[in-house]
Formats: sequence, C-alpha cells, structure tokens
Amino acid sequence: MSSDLLRRVNDSLDRSRANAAHHPFFAHFLQKKTPEQVRRFAQQWYLAAKNHKVAFPHLVAITQDDETRRELIEILRDEYGNGDPDEVHARLLQKFLEEGIGMPLPSSGDAVPEIAAFGDKTLTMWRDADPVTAFGYHYALERIAQDIHKVFLHGLENGGFPLEVLKYFVYHSTAEEEHVRITKKGFDRYAADPSNREALLNGVTAGEQALAGMWDGFERHIFH
Repeated sequence: MSSDLLRRVNDSLDRSRANAAHHPFFAHFLQKKTPEQVRRFAQQWYLAAKNHKVAFPHLVAITQDDETRRELIEILRDEYGNGDPDEVHARLLQKFLEEGIGMPLPSSGDAVPEIAAFGDKTLTMWRDADPVTAFGYHYALERIAQDIHKVFLHGLENGGFPLEVLKYFVYHSTAEEEHVRITKKGFDRYAADPSNREALLNGVTAGEQALAGMWDGFERHIFH
C-alpha cells in the first residue's frame, strides 16, 4: 500500500507546475540568456540554496525514526562534501558566482520576495512542523530537484561556461537521483503506517506549492 501511495505522489509531482517540464521558467532558461539574466539567476539560486542548507539540519533534528534520520544525515554529509572541504556544495556554487560570473556573494536582503518566502516556508516546515509532514515536504523537494538541476546545467552549458566553474551543477545533475533513492526509503517507511499518510501528503503538497511559487519568482525576476 505504501508503494502505491508513492507511485501516486510521483505521478502527481511529475505533472505538477513545479516540475521542470511544466513551468515556463525552465523553458526560458534553456534559451539564450543575457549576462544580466545569468547574474540574476546566480544571485537568487545562491540564496535559495543557502536557505535550504540552513534549514535542512532542523529536519534531521526533528526526525524521530533512527533509520530515517541516518539517511538524512547521509544526504547532509553529501552536501558538505563527504569530508572533502573543497567539495562542499556551497563552495562549489560560490566558485560559479565568483569565478564563472565575477560577482560578489549576495546577502539575504538581495532575495526577491518569492525566494525569501521559499526560504521562510522551508525553515518553518523543517523546524516547526511534525516530522512526517516535514518529511513529505522534503520528498517533494528532492523529487523535483532531480530534474531541475539537469535544466540548470544544460542552460548554463549553452551559455559557454567551462565545466570547471559548473561543477556544482554537474554534480547535482546526477547526485539528486541518489538523494531521491535514499528519500524514497523514508517515504515508504512512514507510509507503511496508515495514520501517517495524510501528513505525508500535506507535506508533499506544501513542498510542491513552495517550489512553484519560487519558480514564479525566478521567471518574473529574470525574464520579465
């Protein structure tokens, strides 16, 4: 039964407006972009990724199931380079901004409203929600992330950036698939208890809505 629920969730997320296949931001991102549009993207994606990084340890902390927590720690360790300081994901993204574009790192105050709202929502979900709803939110983000990073990589390769400064995007274009594989285990573990299913679905819906709102912000800020 839990696997049936996961299939239904995946089908819904694959059809969602938050998915890279269905939001106009991603189609526009694959097209030719001006240097200013790339700068705007880089600034806002750095802030979105930073907010996610700040919020994620709260999800680890509120998770009560030890095996699910272990799996989340595995993802967190990957975010921090699996022990290699040069591979910390935030540093790889910083390299893209500083060396690939030649721009300083933005401050939190530079976030457009939709990106700031995504950060606030994610922190609230992973710090204050019940663990099952928070995990459903996490699952939605991971499932959708496996496709968006491929679009980011292709859209930036089309802009002539060398792969060396795109290492963050190269890595995430495949690593997110592993994150989804890990996260599916936790989803099925929670969904095996029928009393968890409504909370899981509420979290998935919240994650889908938060991402769609953020993509609206990227579309507005970069392409309009």
